[in-house]
Amino acid sequence: MKKNTITNQEAWKLVQGEDLLLNLDHRTAPNENYYQYVENFHGSESMVFHVRKDHSFKIYDLQSGQLKEEINYPVNGPGALPSVYGFYIHNEDSIFLSQQYHYRVLLTNGNLEVVDQLNLIPEGIKFNSSGYLPEESHIVQSTNFSSRFFTFYQ
Repeated sequence: MKKNTITNQEAWKLVQGEDLLLNLDHRTAPNENYYQYVENFHGSESMVFHVRKDHSFKIYDLQSGQLKEEINYPVNGPGALPSVYGFYIHNEDSIFLSQQYHYRVLLTNGNLEVVDQLNLIPEGIKFNSSGYLPEESHIVQSTNFSSRFFTFYQ
């Protein structure tokens, strides 16, 4: 069995860089798994945070460290997006949202309007009275994904 070896030693070299300070507001929690680096979001390198309590995505410019944009989404009424947990931004107009407790992955545009959806639970499954947990014990809740889950595709 051949062992994998690293041939490019530069890939592992640590170099001193500049500090980066983001001026996060009091609602944004970077310690959770709800953030993503986006190389080009409306023309600038950005860090996007999903602030679940505010039902919004906050985009911070990595050059200035300032809040650049905030995208809010409704959780009630027409166009509601309840139970959004994980997300992945492919580009400004292709944002994937994980509705963990609805067993769906949504593709939305830049205004978080649903363009397409993928239902991840077979038809005919009955749910308990909470509406979130299937009565069938063999169904696994697998619709949540890290906002950094798809980074290997870039």
